[in-house]
Amino acid sequence: MNFMDNQSQDMPAIIAIGSGKGGVGKSVIAASMGVGFAMLKRKTVVVDADFGGSNLHQIIGIPKPAYTYRDFQSGQVNTLNDIIVDHHQFDNLGLIFGAAGSYGMANEKYFNRQKFIKQLKNIHAEFVVVDLGAGSSFQVLDLFSAADLGIVVMNPEPLSLSESFNFVKQVVIRNLSNTIRKFTEVQTYVQDHAKTETFRSNTRVFDLLGQIAEKHQDVADQMKTCLDMLQIGLILNRVTADEQAVEVEAFQKALRELLSVDTEFLGIIHDNKIVPDAVLDGIPFIAKDSKAVPSRDLANLIIMKVLHRKHFHAFWDKMSLKKRIGEEDFQRKKVICSVNCMYWDECKYRQGGYPCKLQYMAEMGFQGEE
Repeated sequence: MNFMDNQSQDMPAIIAIGSGKGGVGKSVIAASMGVGFAMLKRKTVVVDADFGGSNLHQIIGIPKPAYTYRDFQSGQVNTLNDIIVDHHQFDNLGLIFGAAGSYGMANEKYFNRQKFIKQLKNIHAEFVVVDLGAGSSFQVLDLFSAADLGIVVMNPEPLSLSESFNFVKQVVIRNLSNTIRKFTEVQTYVQDHAKTETFRSNTRVFDLLGQIAEKHQDVADQMKTCLDMLQIGLILNRVTADEQAVEVEAFQKALRELLSVDTEFLGIIHDNKIVPDAVLDGIPFIAKDSKAVPSRDLANLIIMKVLHRKHFHAFWDKMSLKKRIGEEDFQRKKVICSVNCMYWDECKYRQGGYPCKLQYMAEMGFQGEE
């Protein structure tokens, strides 16, 4: 995904992580993703936007944060930057905590949501990872849609996949509704489609746009542009067999055919005892055991999918993170290009059987453009 190419140097890249249902591991992944960015010396802030059931403070090991979202919402401070809590263990990592157990926080009004979104874009960081609440409230949908990259976390089981489809459907409907807010004649089309239960509907969004285009081509074009601008990534969590990833292909096909939305499969996170153990210890799993399979899964995902905006940076970022988390020794040595290389699928300079061209270019001091 190239969402980073569009980022202003003065604005952070916002990554929102959501799910169709609770209990899929969304918050755990959000915490470890934030730590992963910080390990790469990217200034990162992880935001707990699950206002009705905040638990990031427990997952990340700060049981009693000094500041929470309540301090901002009540007007005690002026900006979200004022309530960022620096992590005591990880450099480059800041945290914004939700107001756990505070009545009414899960139902913010539209004005407050827009104020919050504006504040997110002014956080002093390179990356902002937003842990959303589960489900598809307007609050969740608006935050997900406002992000530069929205990630849906799901498990390889029918209920989770079904709820994830419904979540993406609600994202689509919410974005289309906002796009046509000024076109009252068209709103009926979208509202009727939105009210139809998924298992009863045989109308595709493509067909819906076709109906609208018959009378309002300009509006249909705007709606199509709206869908094209959505950047949605998928993570399959708690995978017990690699073959389960095939389910994501069918899931993506359904999204494309029924909702006219293209998504990117970011990768899988294998099921492993280290993850629940890390939660009990209040340590993000990528930091508790960097050699564990889930940690390597997430490290690869961060580098090759999220940070892969410039190839040279992606290559050396991956080496840096692998070395940092101790997976293997990255001493400079002669490397022969091979299909067995972990970078083969992403490498633009592959030439099997010959010395690694990218390694030599980097050794000569060529690191690519900033």
